[in-house]
Amino acid sequence: MMPRERSLPKLVLVLLIALFLGACSDVIEIEDEEYEETDSVGKTRLTIAMVPKFGGTPYFTIAKRGAENAARDLDVDLIFQGPGVADAAQQEAIIEELIEKRVDALCVSCNDPAALTGVLTKARREGIRVITWDSDSEKEVRELFILGVDPEQMGRHVMDYLAKYMDYSGKFAIVSGAVTSSTVNEWIYWTKKQLEEKYEEIELVTVVPSEDNMEKAYMQAKNILQTYPDIKGIIGYCDTAGPGVARAVQEAGLNGEVKVVAASMPNSIARFLKSNACQASVLYDIEKMGYLTVAVAVKLVTEDKMPEDGEDIPTVGKIRLIEGRTVVLGDPMDFTVVNVDKFKY
Repeated sequence: MMPRERSLPKLVLVLLIALFLGACSDVIEIEDEEYEETDSVGKTRLTIAMVPKFGGTPYFTIAKRGAENAARDLDVDLIFQGPGVADAAQQEAIIEELIEKRVDALCVSCNDPAALTGVLTKARREGIRVITWDSDSEKEVRELFILGVDPEQMGRHVMDYLAKYMDYSGKFAIVSGAVTSSTVNEWIYWTKKQLEEKYEEIELVTVVPSEDNMEKAYMQAKNILQTYPDIKGIIGYCDTAGPGVARAVQEAGLNGEVKVVAASMPNSIARFLKSNACQASVLYDIEKMGYLTVAVAVKLVTEDKMPEDGEDIPTVGKIRLIEGRTVVLGDPMDFTVVNVDKFKY
C-alpha cells in the first residue's frame, strides 16, 4: 500500500500544474489590464481609437456622436481622445499612449502631417491599422483617408457660390483653418483653380490662417475689412472660421454688402445666415463621417478589405473612392437661411 500513498501527491501536483497552465493560456495581462484570449489578436472585442485635431468643438463633438453610434451598432469598443488645442506634439503623445494600449485601429485627424509621420509609422509596425479622417497624414503612412467631400468638388463649388453672390466681379479673401490642414489646403487649391479658369473679373487678394480658432478668424476678418475697404467677399474655410468672419462683417455693419460663404455646420452659422451676415455655408454630414470612419476601420481589421467605390454602408449610404485610397462620404451640402433650421447639428 505504501507506493500508492506516495504516488497520490504526485498526481495531485500534475493536475494542479495542468490547471494552472490552462488558465494562463486564456488570459494575457497587458499593463495591469486582462483580456480574454479567444483569437490571434488576444481580445474578445475590437478597440477602435479616433484622435481628432482637438476636443471640445461642436464639429468634433458631432463626429464623436457618429463614431459612438457606429461602435454600438458594430459591437466594438471606441476610444475618442484628442488634445485640448490644435497641437501636433500633444496628438503625438496621445497616439503613443494608444499604441501602448494595443488598439486594433487608429483613426487620426492630423494637425500636422509631417510631424505625425514617425509615430504613425510606429503604429503600423506594431500591427495597428492606420486610417486618417478629416485631415490627412503623409500618404505613405496610412492605409485609407476618410473625407466628407471630394476636395476638388468642394473648392470649385464654394468658388461658384461666392462668385454668384459677388455678381462675378470684385475682390475677395480667404480665412482658412490651420496652416497645416491638408483638407482645407486642398479646398483652397481647387478654389484658386476654379477662379483662374472661370472668373477673370474676380481677384483673390489674400489668404490668412485662423488656426481653427474663432476669435482669431474674427480678428483676421476685421483686418481684411480695414485693409481692403473695397472687398466684396470672404470665404471662412473651416467650422470656426465662418462664424468669426460673419461676426466681423456684422459688427462693421456690412451685412449683405460683403458676401460671406462659410464651411461651417448649420448650428454654428445659423444666426449669421438669418442676419444676412453670411449668405451660405457649404459642408457635409459630420455625424455620418464619424460613423463611416469607425465602420471602415472595423471592416479593415476584421476582413482585411478596402471599401469599394459605390459600396453601400449601412446608416451612411453609398460612398465614393477617389485616388484609390481616399473614401468620400458624399456631395457638398448647402446651408442657407431657407433650410438651415432643418438640420440638428
